[in-house]
Parts: sequence; structure tokens; C-alpha cells
Amino acid sequence: MISTPVIGVPVTLLEGSTVWPQLLLLRLRDDDGVLWRLPVLRDSLPPEQFRALAVALAAIGGRGEPFSGTYKIL
Repeated sequence: MISTPVIGVPVTLLEGSTVWPQLLLLRLRDDDGVLWRLPVLRDSLPPEQFRALAVALAAIGGRGEPFSGTYKIL
């Protein structure tokens, strides 16, 4: 089931999330098991925020551990 994201709902970043130079494609699941696919375009955030998010996601994905889990990205 795909649902529209709601602001303030905690989610889990899932395996299969993708980081590209112009787009982040996030796979997220909430506590109720609802799956969200959230595209984040480069021009939807200030450049420094997009880069910080992309770097954090790349670092999480490159840890060599399972990608699923709860991560807080500041």
C-alpha cells in the first residue's frame, strides 16, 4: 500500500533508497507498515541541505551493514 506522507510521522529508511546527483529516491516505512516512496529533487531544497542529506544517505548506505533501520539525519 502506498500512502501520502504526513508531516511528523517517524519512518524507517529502507534498502533500495537511491542517491543520484539530481534526485534522492527514498523508500520509507512507518510504524504501521505503510510504505512511502519519496522523491527529493535537487531544486526542492537549498543546495547545502540537499548535499547534506545526500551525503548522510550515502554514508548510511556505505556502512556495510543492513540498510534498514531507524536513522536520524540532522
